[in-house]
Amino acid sequence: MESHKRTDNKTGGNVYKIGVLGGPLSLAHQGQLETAHNFLMSQIYFALGTFPQTGKIVVVGHDCGFYNQLSKRPFSLKEKKADALSATAYLAGTFPSHTVECFFSDRKGAKLEQLA
Repeated sequence: MESHKRTDNKTGGNVYKIGVLGGPLSLAHQGQLETAHNFLMSQIYFALGTFPQTGKIVVVGHDCGFYNQLSKRPFSLKEKKADALSATAYLAGTFPSHTVECFFSDRKGAKLEQLA
């Protein structure tokens, strides 16, 4: 798990990154990934409680090998993007006073596509 604070040079605001294996996947598949879901949500609640000025949550999905925890069948990029959007909708419903944005990263992490 990775968590750190950095200054966002574009807006002058702070960015608090929470990185966990599987990323937002556990938010889209809560029933199948309950332990990962609970861990990630505890980190989000902690971050938002510790830094109450945080007004935006950014979800970054990617072509993740963690999908093997769900099934041995391959998942398409379309399905993975839909999961990132599902995670975004879940967070928007859970934290209605926050803006939630969604991006999808290519395998190299060089290109971000905004989904929502």
